[in-house]
Amino acid sequence: MKENDALLLISHYGSSLTRRQLAVLKMMRDWDEELVYERGLGYVDCERLGGRTLHALLKACAISPEMGSEPGKYEIYTINSTGLDILKAAKL
Repeated sequence: MKENDALLLISHYGSSLTRRQLAVLKMMRDWDEELVYERGLGYVDCERLGGRTLHALLKACAISPEMGSEPGKYEIYTINSTGLDILKAAKL
């Protein structure tokens, strides 16, 4: 993928994320926190979020699963370079 294509993709997904989804990415970056997802609910520190937020961030390729997650029990996600680039593009 060319650099311009990657920037276009980041720009597209960054603008299609809601304020709440961008806020979750910002929390993950600023607090150096992971997103823990279990039984339909996600948590960043003590902030609770729904599955739609998690799936939107995954669709935007803004978070990545951590090694050690146990699908079906709990899953752990961290913000990745795409997520950081989305925040930069959104000027957050």
